[in-house]
Amino acid sequence: MIAYRMIARLSFRALLTTLSLVVLLVLLADFIESAGKLDDSSGFWNVLLLYLCKIPSITYLALPVAFVVGTCLVFAAMGRHGELRGLAASGLAPLDLFKPVFVSGLGLAVFVFLLGEILVPRAYDKIEQLMQQHFGRIDSSWRFFTNHQWTKGDSGRLIRVGHKSKDGRNLDYVICLTMDKDFHIIRRLDARRVQRREHEWVAQRVEIRRFHDSKQLSYEKKASTVLRWTEKPERFRDFSGRPQQKNIIQLLSTISMLNTKGIDSSEYSLELHRRFTYPFLGILLVFLLFPWLSDPLVSRSASAAVVQASSVVFAGYLVVVFCTTAVSGGLLSPVLGAWLAPALFLFAGAAGWISQRSKTADRGIV
Repeated sequence: MIAYRMIARLSFRALLTTLSLVVLLVLLADFIESAGKLDDSSGFWNVLLLYLCKIPSITYLALPVAFVVGTCLVFAAMGRHGELRGLAASGLAPLDLFKPVFVSGLGLAVFVFLLGEILVPRAYDKIEQLMQQHFGRIDSSWRFFTNHQWTKGDSGRLIRVGHKSKDGRNLDYVICLTMDKDFHIIRRLDARRVQRREHEWVAQRVEIRRFHDSKQLSYEKKASTVLRWTEKPERFRDFSGRPQQKNIIQLLSTISMLNTKGIDSSEYSLELHRRFTYPFLGILLVFLLFPWLSDPLVSRSASAAVVQASSVVFAGYLVVVFCTTAVSGGLLSPVLGAWLAPALFLFAGAAGWISQRSKTADRGIV
């Protein structure tokens, strides 16, 4: 239908324009904030590559925002030019007008999902590499995700590793605490190095202390010894990296290993579920706004449309941030934290459709 193609074409143009402006503004703001930490030694090409690598993640975050703002601008323009009245007079209901928007939103959601799954993790890896080699660390939040040193072992063991190989077969600066059922230390082993050899663990430069009632009973020092560990090297594999640096398969693997180690995996679980919810954020917010956007009797200026879209986007992201904070604080599970916001937007949008439909029916429009 001609009207559907027109709405889809205008929405796509508005999306690209809005997205370009948002990405440009975010990059500019980031550059201004970090300019003092980027000296001449950084190198022009390294700076350029750094900001090129930031574009995928910024685009991933900005696409739902651009979709909402672009859709609001399109329907505001159609309302000012009387096109919404004409479409309503021809018998098209708001639900009919929402069809091309819905199809465009689904296509956008698929693109956002693929972007977050394929390109964004690689871009984050490259950013981490550039930051370490050429710029130093501009932010400090990365430290939480660099290396999980404590591991929950078998038979009441807690194992701390200062440094390890990626395959988990070579461990340096190891402290192994054996606990009783009341969580009291009964044995402490310190080893300069622990290596996996065939089917056993061999420790070198070992110190062993035994305790009872918080008092040391014995101490012995050995050049090397075979440990009776039942843990496999996979238990010590390096799963460092931010949740955004991992695809779904890597997230699942990391969550499984962190749970095995007894380490909180909520940050990674939240990111796993958000991979499926975030791509639909834009279309859900448009669904929430659409009963008012498609009202043929309301005329809006472009500035009013931008304000309306910005307000809804701000409120939506505020709900998302609240859910994220609740997960970090242990108030919500990662599943609920990821799916609660979309569910709220969906129910609020359905209520808005029902309310607006009754009003338009009273006017004799639908």
